[in-house]
Amino acid sequence: MGVVKKGMKVVHRDRKAIGQALRLAYYPVVAVRAEGSKVWDKDGNEYIDFLGGAAALPIGHRHPAVVKAIQEQADQLVHYPPLYGYHELAVDLAEKLNELPRGDFTKRTIYQLAGAAAMDLTVKLARVGTKRPKIITFLKGYYGALYGALSLSAFSTIQRRYLGPFIPEIYHVPFADCYRCIFKQEYPNCGLACLDYLKTVLKHLVPPEEVAAIITEPVGSDGGYIFPPVEWLKGLEEICQKHGMLFALDEIQTGCGRCGSWFLSEQYNLVPDLTAFGKGFSAGVPLSGVIGRASVMDELKPPSAIGTGIANPIVCAVALAVIDVIRKDNLIEKGKKMGAYLKKRFEEMKRDHHLIGDIRGKGMLIGVDLVKDHKTREPARLEASKVCWRAGELGLILTTLGESVLRVCPAYNLSQSEADHALEIIDNALSDVERGKIPDSTVASLSPW
Repeated sequence: MGVVKKGMKVVHRDRKAIGQALRLAYYPVVAVRAEGSKVWDKDGNEYIDFLGGAAALPIGHRHPAVVKAIQEQADQLVHYPPLYGYHELAVDLAEKLNELPRGDFTKRTIYQLAGAAAMDLTVKLARVGTKRPKIITFLKGYYGALYGALSLSAFSTIQRRYLGPFIPEIYHVPFADCYRCIFKQEYPNCGLACLDYLKTVLKHLVPPEEVAAIITEPVGSDGGYIFPPVEWLKGLEEICQKHGMLFALDEIQTGCGRCGSWFLSEQYNLVPDLTAFGKGFSAGVPLSGVIGRASVMDELKPPSAIGTGIANPIVCAVALAVIDVIRKDNLIEKGKKMGAYLKKRFEEMKRDHHLIGDIRGKGMLIGVDLVKDHKTREPARLEASKVCWRAGELGLILTTLGESVLRVCPAYNLSQSEADHALEIIDNALSDVERGKIPDSTVASLSPW
């Protein structure tokens, strides 16, 4: 068990000096060094990283190609704002990004700094591109902490903590959550009642000719790694095509190969008009944006999406290095195989742990849903926090999302030995929590999802 004595001193200073609104706390890891899938803290403890920089490190911490890209670019050009001029790296990157989503039409990329900004931009593009005011999106979604992204979000924790009013003309309908169906039905015998509900809303409440876009995640990410039926997503796309709405996907967390293809829409044969990206493409440095139909992107006139640090030369150099490493080392395929192995092991673990209710995942995006009762599927929120705390004590960085879903999103080049050690830690942490060895007071001061 690691001691975090030096780390706790930093945590106490942090709480005095930094506003805690930016923090979700699970275990006091004060990182000082990282490499690959390992992190070392101020006390010298070693951790395997199953958080993966919040799904932002597909090739791991401090990959040599990323370090080289930063060093070489810093020696040439650190900052030159594209809002006032040009640098070639931004063009090189956009050309590569435009090739990734499906769609036989000309695409353009508009860069931003963070996922929330990309979702704000998605709303702007939809409204300006269609000259329509209304947006349809979904319950349990979380799109970021800027007001446009918050307005799209319908996540209980978020709605309780932020003051409105939010941006108007955004309408929320049920997401296709088959594990906890709001209509109390079972897929596939439900007839996609959630899709029928949306059609009813469009018939009686929200005129489809006034809807600019349907905006959704292909996987309900921070809502708990909720994987909807492909038919539901195809149904949304068909509604958009029928009524002249834009079909916009938030692939910030599912993109960059995380689910087994550059974007998950590729596997589902979806053709989004707008694709929001971020996280994995830049290995933790600030980069996001939207890839979309040129005819829509060109409707948004300058300076509607500017920002001083957007598409910084170092950021673009890093993103180009990430794409190159993933392609050269065949990491998407390796991630698919490792993800299948992890999911299989979790399924085996489920037989020994009554807390595990459901396992959902694709590639290196896996959620382990903890429940108090298998019949009611009541989320085991407190127990999930305890599992993460105990995992931290045993040497694994692990967090939750949704209400009680263990979040597994490590680097695609996670080694077999690292995977097995991490699984052993989770197994032991679950056992300790199930046996009542972790008191409630241990996690009383934490602020998880």
